[in-house]
Amino acid sequence: MFVYDQRTYLAPLLQRQDRMSMAAGLEAREPFLDHHLVEWANALGTDVKLASGVRKSLLKSLAARWLPEEIIHRRKVGFEMPLGQWMRAGGPLAERVAVLRDKSSFAAEVTDRAAIGRIIDEHNRGVCDHTNVLWSLIALDAWAAVFLGHRVRGERLPGAATGRAILA
Repeated sequence: MFVYDQRTYLAPLLQRQDRMSMAAGLEAREPFLDHHLVEWANALGTDVKLASGVRKSLLKSLAARWLPEEIIHRRKVGFEMPLGQWMRAGGPLAERVAVLRDKSSFAAEVTDRAAIGRIIDEHNRGVCDHTNVLWSLIALDAWAAVFLGHRVRGERLPGAATGRAILA
C-alpha cells in the first residue's frame, strides 16, 4: 500500500503543491522525499512503520528525543482560512458577497434572489454559517463572468421539464 500510494496518490499531490508554491513565488521543500531516505523507508517492514498500529511510529519515536509528548501525539490539523469571517460585512470578501444580491449577479439570475438575501443576512448576523453556499455562489458568479459573460441561454434543453435525459 505504501508503494501504491507513492505511485498513484503522491505524484499528483506533489505536482499540485509544486505548481501552487511556484505560482505564489515560494520554494517548497519536502525533506522526507530524499530518494535515499525513501528507498530505506520502503525497505522497512509494516511492523516497523505501524508498530502497535500507530501511524508514523518510527518518526514519532525518533522525535520523542526532542519534542514534547503533546506535540508528537496531537491530532492532525489542516490549514484553514477564515472564509466565513471574511465573507461577513466589513470583511475582505464582503463586497463579493454583496454582489450576489444584485440583478447583475448570475447566481441571483438563476436562483432565488430573496433566498440569497436571507442566506447573506443569516451569515452576517452569525445565525448560521453559510460559508460553503456563499463560496459556491461567488465561484458560480466568477465562472459565469469568464465563460458566459453573464449571458444565459434561453432555450430549454431536452429533458429539462422532467429532469430526465432524453437518449437518442
